Amino acid sequence: TRREPKLQNGDIAANLVKDTQPRSSSKVNGICNSVLEVLKTRTATNLQNIITAHVCKSPPALEDGLLVVARLMNESEVLAEKAVEHICFLADVNKLYDTALGMYNLDLALLVAQQTQKDPREYLPFLQKLQEMVALRRHFSIDDLLGRYSKALSHLYELSKDDYSEIEAYVTKNTLYKNALTLYRYEPSRLDSIMGLYATYLESQSEFREAAVAYEYLHLYGPASTCYQRASSSYWRESIFCASQQTPPLSEEAFKSLAAALAESLTMAKDYEPAAHIYTNYLSSIPTAAVLLCKGYHFASAL
Repeated sequence: TRREPKLQNGDIAANLVKDTQPRSSSKVNGICNSVLEVLKTRTATNLQNIITAHVCKSPPALEDGLLVVARLMNESEVLAEKAVEHICFLADVNKLYDTALGMYNLDLALLVAQQTQKDPREYLPFLQKLQEMVALRRHFSIDDLLGRYSKALSHLYELSKDDYSEIEAYVTKNTLYKNALTLYRYEPSRLDSIMGLYATYLESQSEFREAAVAYEYLHLYGPASTCYQRASSSYWRESIFCASQQTPPLSEEAFKSLAAALAESLTMAKDYEPAAHIYTNYLSSIPTAAVLLCKGYHFASAL
């Protein structure tokens, strides 16, 4: 019988880490949730413990911890100061600042920023500028700054429905084509525009099959035929179909040139039967088709 290979010490350690890590995180989070459940009616005397329980989760629940601070800002300035000092002691202050910004709470972000080493001349004008914006523009600017581009696009969509050029530029810059297609799924003209940008992008990334599908959706049969041809010889049917749908029609010479190129690719891939089909039906070369069928052992078809 075949013997199983012995595990080395490193393998055993790796397996142990793999097996215990999720359970460990789950246990820690379970304990933290139990602590929070017990202390939820004792906030006044256990403020630091509550914040600690949020931050000690895996991953740290920074937003939940900051929500505690945000609530205290409306109740007691002194307690809010103590709470923010404690959470900044426990967690990375820059992450807390980004999290507070991501909650769109500028007062909270300012309170956290004051605990950092940031120069007030750096963050005060920035927060002031955000404060002066309308809500949707502010949310867009924050999400864009934090790299939450998909979320930023949804705000920009609501904000700039009449200014499509800004959305188009943002989609192109951050390759958000799929997100934009979802947003514009009920607006045919905009949908086609985004699909055209997406097709161009896919072709530039050598994703020829996907680009071909996008071009075909837009009835751009010339680029679709070319992309199917470049994708794989197995898409020869699609390439020929799209070529036959072009307006104005391809010249006979151009069509035969395409068919010959596809047949040659299929022959090089030893896919003789479809190559023979092309020679028979599109190039009127029966002897060549018969030879290819024999190479593929399709003798009955060759006869």
